[in-house]
Amino acid sequence: MKQEFITRHSGNRRLILIFLGWGMTDAVLNSVERLDGYDIMAVWDYRDESFDAEIINSYREIFVFAWSFGVFMAARTLARNSSLPVALKVAINGTLNPVHDTLGIPSAIFHGTLAGLNERSLAKFYRRMCSDISQFNEFKGNYPERDIDGLKDELTAIERYAADGSPLDTSWHRVIIAADDRIFPPENMAKAWEHTPRTSKIAGGHLPQWQKILESEIINKKAVGEKFESSASTYDENAIVQNRIAATLWKLWRENMTSQPCSILEIGAGTGMLTREYAPVLTDADITTWDLTNAIRPLPTGKAVTGDAEELVYDALPDSFDTIVSASTFQWFNSLPMFLNNASRIMRRGGILAFSTFGHDNMKELSAITGSSLRYFSKQELCDMIPEGFEICEALEERITMYFNSPRDILVHLRDTGVNGVYTPSNNLARIMHEYPRHDEGCPLTYHPIYIIARKK
Repeated sequence: MKQEFITRHSGNRRLILIFLGWGMTDAVLNSVERLDGYDIMAVWDYRDESFDAEIINSYREIFVFAWSFGVFMAARTLARNSSLPVALKVAINGTLNPVHDTLGIPSAIFHGTLAGLNERSLAKFYRRMCSDISQFNEFKGNYPERDIDGLKDELTAIERYAADGSPLDTSWHRVIIAADDRIFPPENMAKAWEHTPRTSKIAGGHLPQWQKILESEIINKKAVGEKFESSASTYDENAIVQNRIAATLWKLWRENMTSQPCSILEIGAGTGMLTREYAPVLTDADITTWDLTNAIRPLPTGKAVTGDAEELVYDALPDSFDTIVSASTFQWFNSLPMFLNNASRIMRRGGILAFSTFGHDNMKELSAITGSSLRYFSKQELCDMIPEGFEICEALEERITMYFNSPRDILVHLRDTGVNGVYTPSNNLARIMHEYPRHDEGCPLTYHPIYIIARKK
């Protein structure tokens, strides 16, 4: 294999690791822009499996995106390097069965490609890989320079790997299938991944729109912080549901509290909605808040730390807190399971983990129109993320519907609560105004909070 950094900065602690498809080089990623806080590495050329894990094992979190035959090769590579801190695995237009009549590329097509491979057939393959002439013209500007003999050797090697029975990492977090893929049959991919719950079908062909996929799968924390900072003056007045959620979370937390906590870590304190619930009662507790922005400070006293909680947790000392709480924040995390495991390390025995986040129906009216939303989990999925050594005391969910006079009022509400741009991409504004559902009560907007209270044994 070949490995090459596309972007690299000495201060970055997160890596996006992209396993490319057959016939590619890192040139196909030339148009990918730098993502704040992330290095990007490309992997390609699978004639051998000499993957150097040493050059990436210093990263705290690795986000794997694998495409086409790269899905299978990533699964083999990750199985052999299970100690890598992989936070996310996304399979794009590929399966764990590269040559298979019903679960991958049919054998006759694979062997026909191998037997007839020449410059002309390769050009035809590249054209079929693209969704339209516009994408093909862009691809030609980043054309991979590979020789025919080397490409034949790569196909032969992939078939050999597929037959040797080596272990595969099968625990993929998300799967993306292009509806018009003309390389991997979409129906084969759907069957191959039928037991993977987070499988989505998108428009397009075999070649991914890399920038769009990366930006949709990885949350830009800097942008999130800036949006919430800009809405600081309007948030409390408009975040009616979030205020109710904070009150409910405090009620559940308090009901399961067996003793007064000495040290509390609140994640995503924001304007202090949750803090104002518990701070007047738990007056003897040392309170630490973590938040992305330094423009919002809920407490005149206490320790307020500005930063990304998914990174800050690595630097916190073991057994630092006997309570960790968070209201309406975890939906902004890139790897909630990894964070919760890290949070377990810094919690004392007997401590309470109390949080609320949102479920699949959150703002469903908008996502039905735009196709855009955050990555939400079900109540059961959240319970399954709770680390070993915890007992779940409460797991509740509810749906809260607000009604507005018009879609425009909803957009203003989202702006004033700091989430505009996520649910309302600018190219969908006209559709929202035209297609948004209207009821007798007005235009509905659904919130779907989920509450989890767990105790460390």
